Amino acid sequence: MTSKLACSFLRSQAPVLPWAASIWSAAIPPSHSFIYWRPYNRKMPTDDNLRSRGCVVVSVCSLCMKTDECSDHLFLHCDFASRLWDWIGVKLHCVIDSSSVASLLDCRPARCSSQVSDIFLVAILHTIHTIWWARNAMRFSNVSPSFHSAKFRIHSLIASSGNISKGKCLHSDFKFLDSFAVKHNCRNVKDIISVLWKVPSSPWLKVNTDGSVIDG
Repeated sequence: MTSKLACSFLRSQAPVLPWAASIWSAAIPPSHSFIYWRPYNRKMPTDDNLRSRGCVVVSVCSLCMKTDECSDHLFLHCDFASRLWDWIGVKLHCVIDSSSVASLLDCRPARCSSQVSDIFLVAILHTIHTIWWARNAMRFSNVSPSFHSAKFRIHSLIASSGNISKGKCLHSDFKFLDSFAVKHNCRNVKDIISVLWKVPSSPWLKVNTDGSVIDG
């Protein structure tokens, strides 16, 4: 047995997450994908996680100043975050489930074009990154970003990622993509070629193998 096989045998297999591959995309800055990965795995350096590692900190949410800072409150339940999730839900024409970090991605439609699916994904990731950006601006620079500036930042990031996306859209998606200033990547339709069928010469016979003609 090789050392690689021995290591894979002894090491516990991590569960395969459906979103794990999708968040790492050329259309999304790696830092933004990483910001989603960290709160999902309880790795974000919020006050609650710093306390669990032995740090003594006086904690308060920098965005609402109403309660202690924890990862779930900051990204999901803070007044500032809740307003952003409500706003982006209206833009996406859906209701964002902000009960957990994992449930945020459930807003993506089960059936839609690949470019529209990308817009839903980047909207969630850029919103989470913007919440963290606003928190750090307030805590370390004493600058309080307005709700309007946060919306403008998210909208600009979605437009940038959407225009880089390699996904394809349908004609019915044009209005939705226009609302985010994203160009249309239409699917390429193959040219239709006219085919004339001729009766085969004797003694050849045409065999109906595709079921297109019955009793004809």
